[in-house]
Formats: sequence, C-alpha cells, structure tokens
Amino acid sequence: MRLTSLTKVELWLLCLRVWLIARISYTIPTMRDRRGKTSSYKNDSMRVDAVLNDPGAATRTVVIFGHDERQKGWVVVMVDFQDILHRQCKNEDYVDWYPRDQIKGHQCLLGQKMTYKRRKPDAECFKGLSNVKAVSVKPCSCIMDDYECDYGYEIQNNVCKPAKWFDPNKPIGDCPEGGFYNKSKGYRKVAADKCFNETENLKPVLTKCPKMKAEGLHIILVGRHVIPLKTPVSFSLVQERGSKQSTSYSWNFGDDHVLTTFVGFEKAKNQTHIYQNRGLFIVTVKASNEDGSTEVSLTVLVEDKIKGLVVEMPHGAQANKPVLFEVSVSDDRSMFFRSKPGVHFMWRFGDEANEKDQQLTWLTSVTHTYKEPGNYSVFVEATNGGDTLFQIISVPVYGTLTTVQLTFDAVVDQMNDGTLLWNRLFAKVLKEALTRQFSIDYTRIEVVVLKDTTRTIADVSVLPVKQDLTKDGTIHGIVNKLLKLSKVNFSIALSRDEFQMSYNAKVTSAHIITAADEDNTKNYIAVYVCVPILVAAIFVSMLVVLYYKKTFSSANRRYRLLRNQADGPEPDSLLDDTDDDDLPLDLNADDSNRRLALSDDERLLQADRRNVEA
Repeated sequence: MRLTSLTKVELWLLCLRVWLIARISYTIPTMRDRRGKTSSYKNDSMRVDAVLNDPGAATRTVVIFGHDERQKGWVVVMVDFQDILHRQCKNEDYVDWYPRDQIKGHQCLLGQKMTYKRRKPDAECFKGLSNVKAVSVKPCSCIMDDYECDYGYEIQNNVCKPAKWFDPNKPIGDCPEGGFYNKSKGYRKVAADKCFNETENLKPVLTKCPKMKAEGLHIILVGRHVIPLKTPVSFSLVQERGSKQSTSYSWNFGDDHVLTTFVGFEKAKNQTHIYQNRGLFIVTVKASNEDGSTEVSLTVLVEDKIKGLVVEMPHGAQANKPVLFEVSVSDDRSMFFRSKPGVHFMWRFGDEANEKDQQLTWLTSVTHTYKEPGNYSVFVEATNGGDTLFQIISVPVYGTLTTVQLTFDAVVDQMNDGTLLWNRLFAKVLKEALTRQFSIDYTRIEVVVLKDTTRTIADVSVLPVKQDLTKDGTIHGIVNKLLKLSKVNFSIALSRDEFQMSYNAKVTSAHIITAADEDNTKNYIAVYVCVPILVAAIFVSMLVVLYYKKTFSSANRRYRLLRNQADGPEPDSLLDDTDDDDLPLDLNADDSNRRLALSDDERLLQADRRNVEA
C-alpha cells in the first residue's frame, strides 16, 4: 500500500527516529489484511514497539511493529516512500562530520581524529547501495586526556600519586635479579588509545630489579596428602614474587632428618623425602635474603602401607542367621593383626540390591544376615588414606548347619604361637583327622581355629548334604560323634615338619554353639508337656482360693455374733442391725421349737455360746 496523506517533514522524522515505546498518529485511508479484507483507518493511534528498515539497501520501505489499542494482538504497518523520495543522494547531499568531546571541545578521541560523511538534514533523497559513506582517520599527538592513573596510583588534586598501600619502588610482577623493569611514574595510556608523541615526563623509566624478600610461597605435595610409610614422596615449592637467585631456602620435613639448605630457587624448588615413622609431621621452608625472610609450612600424615588383608568367618554361614566376618591387616613392621588405628573398611556382601550399597566401618568385625542359601562374593577394601588394599572371598551360605566347639589339651596351647599360619595349619590337620575318624566326605565339615584366645579353640561346622536343605537328619549323627571325642580314643597327629615337634593332640571338651533347625524342634516336647500342667495348676489354685474365701466369710460372721452377745448389746441396737446376712435375735425365743430349723452355722454358734458361759 502507499501512504500519501502525511507531509514530507513528518515522513522524514519518522524514518530518522526509532522509539521502542512511543505513540504516533497516522491517517491511513485503507488497509488490507492477510485474508484480503480491506479496512479503513483514520486518525487512529497505535503503540510503536519497533521500526525496521535496511540502511544499506535500495528499498524505501519501512515496517512498523506495534499494538493497536482496539486489539490485543500485534499490528504490522508497512510504509512505502517511493512516491516521495524519487532521487538518489549525491556528493553534494553530504557534509563532513567530526565526533568530538562536547565538554572540552577536542576533536581527537582515543588519539584519533575521525571524519564521517553524513547526509544533510534537508536533503530529500535516498542513499541506495552505490553510495557508501566515507570515513577518514588521522592520529593525534598525545595529551593528558589520553592518560589515566597506573596500578597503585590514585588521583589527588588532579595528579596521580601512590596509594597508601602501594610501594612504588617494588616491581608489581616477577622481576629476576640482574634484569630490568619499567618503573611507572603514575600514568599509563588509556587502553586502545592511538595517540603518538607521548609525553616524556609521563613515560615509565627502565629500572634495574632490586633485591626483595620472597613472597607468595606455597608447598605442594605431589600425590596424596596421606603419605605411605617408607615410600618416597615429592614436595614442590612455588614462589610468586621476590628475588630467587641470592635467596637461601631451608627445608625441614618435621622428623629427625637433617635440615637441608639450598641457595637459589632452582635448586630448592623440588625435594624428595622418605618417612620412617608414622604420624603427623609439619614440613616447613624458610626463604631468607638481604631484604628479609619468609616461612611457609604444610602438615602431612604418614601411615603404614597395607601389605596384607585376610577375611575369615569363625564358623559356617547359615541363612537367616547373623554371619560374623573378621578381617586382619598387616604392614611392613608386623604380621597380621586385628586392631589397626587409622584403617577403615568398606564392605559389600554380595546380596545387595544395588552394587553401590556399601557398609563403611572402622571395626574389624561385622555381621551380616543372608536371606537365602547360595554362594556369595564378599568384597572388603581396607584403606588408611595412604594405601588401599582389597580382597574378594567366596562365602557359601547353607540352609542349616550345626557348629561344635572343641578345646584341646595344654600341650597344644603351648605349641600355638597365635599366628594366622599356625591356626590355618592346625585347622587343616584337624579336618583331615575328623574326616578319617567319621568316614565322611571332606566337604561335610568346615574347621576354623579362633584367634586372639588364651587357649586353642576350634569351631567345627557340620554341613548338610545339599546346600539349600533346611533340615538334614545326617547332621545329628555326626554331631553326636563330635560330642563324644573327649571320651573316645581320638587324637590329632601333629608332625615335626609342620609344628616343630611331634605330638598327638587330645580333645578335652566339646559342646554345641549353633544347633541345626531340626534339633531345635525337639525342644518343643517339653513345651507340649509343661503347658497343660501349668494350666491345670492355675485352675486348681483358683478353686482353693475360692474355697478358703468362703470359709473365712462364715467364720467372720460367727465371730461378730459371739462378740455382740458377750458385750450385752441393747435390744434396740440388735433390732436396728442392718446386716442383711445376720438374722435378728429374739431374746424370748423358744430354742426347743427352732432346734430342727437351725442351720449348721447357728448350731455351731450355740455350742460356742455354751462354752463361753461355762
């Protein structure tokens, strides 16, 4: 559509000004929407949100976006200036324009004088693609407006002076000894400024680097902050500022190691050390020169290296009953031991729904209950921060089993040196002797010799024929034979090659510590016998209590009657007695006529009365 009713001045102002939110009045004879419907608008107003055109294109069409007060949606108006702007702009339609500082009147900005070609305000023409504006740039000589205060300086009375916290005689960055640096006079050129012929009294001065004390020292531990014992560990020293060549550096690793001193940073920055004892140590470095000294420290933890890890169960594992696991660790200085400070354990028992479910503990003994029989892989990881070691063991869980605990004679106790190797060797020999004695399969029993005991104690677990059985009658027969070992001629032959002496070990006692489920059912016989007897006893006791309660009530009633007659109560008081259980006394009654009607209590009462009178 074409817009012809606006004046040329109004159209020109509309093209030059773009307002994000403004109100303009326009008169449009007709407008056709996208459905082809023609609407008439006249002297209506709209809110203009944007005016879009292409400054570099030859088109003379402008698109106006906004909102009409009568409508909630967007209103788009396209204005075409072809009927007004017929001529393309020429050189005489442009004028030179210089951007300048409006306050000080300088034509140089950031050290440059820039000239632009700008269309004259009264030129009624369009620019088009062929006429591109020309720009010329000329550098300017430096003036004070091209400078600002340097780092560490601030304006005081229109002059850049050092701040209170800043030392202008010290280089800002690293200044190696023997080198030079540009010492500032308090001024620097503004960033991106292009001026030339800089002012001499504002330029920095080339100055030799002074000697400064070391600053910004840091000790870096390469690797973990927990150091394994007797393992080389590397330390690195970092210095951010200060002299390095003439500075002496003294390393102290916090143990009995001799203090080490180096002159020059390159020799001292990387050091290696080996700790011989565990504990907390403070590593310090002291840097000294003519300008002063600086000291830095770092605390490190040294722990034993974990050399060995053993996981054991005192006896066989049974479903739906707690299973005890015991773990032992060893280091360079000792054999396997149960208690070790600083070591924690991560457990996975193989039946977790999620593999990420783990149990963390500082204890060397944990319990776990399996719901179903089967074979499970138990994972345990021991760590003390400086070292880590893990082990995986296979744990068979049975539906039922019985564990018998055996003790041995004093000679065996003396031979036991308490080591893990001796316990395992004795358990192996004992298991072989039991299978020969009972003529059973080698897989029917498990033998474990307990640790940390004053005597030699072995747990012998009798296993079912099949792993998933919850009842097995053959277990009871083997258990009975085990319980009789101390009474029969049974011995365990210990050879000199394995135990350093030959000896026939004897079993001194045997008792059950974990019974199979079928054995437990026999205990219910006593329950079946005792419960009826207890119920009958309670019933008889209740009858006895009721009988004696009734007898006591009758005796009490007879006692009250005797006491009333002995005290000689008034007739009125006797007649007014409100006790429903006692009959009124008739002083004139004929005893002979009532003798047959007397109750047992009354006859007893009369007999007692006669005895009292006598």
